[in-house]
Amino acid sequence: MYMLSFFDAPKGVLRKLDYFRSRFFWQGDEHKKKYRLAKWSILSQPKDQGGLGIHELGTKNIALLSKSLYKLLTSDGTWQQLIRNKYLGSTPPFPGRMETRRFTFLAMRDFLRFGSFKVRDWSQVRFWEDIWLDSTPLRAQYPCLYNIARPKNITISEVLCSSPPNLSWRRDIVGPKLVAWNLLLSCIANITLVQEPDSFHWNLTQNGVFSVKSHYQALIHHEVPNLNKRIWKINAPLKVKIFLWYFAKACYSRKII
Repeated sequence: MYMLSFFDAPKGVLRKLDYFRSRFFWQGDEHKKKYRLAKWSILSQPKDQGGLGIHELGTKNIALLSKSLYKLLTSDGTWQQLIRNKYLGSTPPFPGRMETRRFTFLAMRDFLRFGSFKVRDWSQVRFWEDIWLDSTPLRAQYPCLYNIARPKNITISEVLCSSPPNLSWRRDIVGPKLVAWNLLLSCIANITLVQEPDSFHWNLTQNGVFSVKSHYQALIHHEVPNLNKRIWKINAPLKVKIFLWYFAKACYSRKII
């Protein structure tokens, strides 16, 4: 499990691990093969969704890797500096360029949809390249302006540090380009800079701090009825609860009850 925090485990490795986990669960340390009473994918579902709560390694791998991404965004240590210097340079890893990085934990598309960026001084977000105004980058909204803009990696704070905005062009803005420029000016006219650093907020916890548990539960959650809720509250040994779970699963599948 520790290694899953640092590496994107290949599917073949995960299948092999699940094979050994499944064999140990059903057979223990015995060599005699025993009958599997349920699919491993069912056992890997959370208890409140009809499973036994055994961790699904592929989803757990994503949640553990996302913890490294969260630390890269919110803390400033030695390994964070090494990653930034090698892959990011002077541009911090903020929205719009996460999925373009080569190392694995910056490719976690499921990470960003459970969090939000609190942008204050706009020093972390690029004006043209990143998603900050509507749902697409400005380079996609105003391609005629982006094609003649220089430089293209300028940040929002650099653009809005002066009035009019600090943007330069390779040629004169006339015709449709002038119309697009006036429209863009009207969109950014009310944006103000605040002297506070940008931050990332994790939306799945009350305190806004990332946790592997909350991310794993969000990734594996499915809208299914909880049919086994009472079983796990019974004051009985775990083996008895698992037996009742098997019995209830068989009854539900055959519509006995």
